[in-house]
Amino acid sequence: MLTDPSVEAHSLTAVDDDTVILNWDRPDEGIVPLKTVNVALATYTTANARLERVLYFDTDSIIFTQKPGEWVPATGDFLGDMTDEIECYGPGSKIVEFVSGGPKNYAFKVFSTKSKSYEYTCKVKGITLNFKNAQVVNFETLKSLVLDQAEDTYVQTDRRICRNSMYDVLSRPEKKVYRVNYTKRRRLEDSVDTLPYGYRS
Repeated sequence: MLTDPSVEAHSLTAVDDDTVILNWDRPDEGIVPLKTVNVALATYTTANARLERVLYFDTDSIIFTQKPGEWVPATGDFLGDMTDEIECYGPGSKIVEFVSGGPKNYAFKVFSTKSKSYEYTCKVKGITLNFKNAQVVNFETLKSLVLDQAEDTYVQTDRRICRNSMYDVLSRPEKKVYRVNYTKRRRLEDSVDTLPYGYRS
């Protein structure tokens, strides 16, 4: 591996006479695309994200508004088909409130026809939403951060499983800051609206 020009070695650690640990990476030009990468599917998802009624979109998901009689993207169970993530709440269930604090950071309130009550879903990248953390980071917290521009929230995880540089598996406490994070857009003052960076209003 050390003589392979497509490999960039970072560090070499001798464990014993027969074993070494080599930290390495491939430079961008040495990376071969995966066979599972499908540009057509990515294009299809991106095209659906261009709906004028879209509230949120990411690499693999789209959340949009819908009134009776309006066009809806087709759903199905096959590769390339969209799936209805609200279906599990019962037929006819609807999202009644939605809030997003940036990429991979959103929550919504659903009226479930199955339970005849409101249920909440919260998705936050980088924070494990176990029972304890969900008491701190939830729909109401995110809504307050966006609408009221509330202070940052701190999330304490008691046992975060991680590895150190010597690949020992450790369990240690971790504290994270939870905040609204717009990486590709800027938020307008005194508003919940955002615009792309460089766009003049």
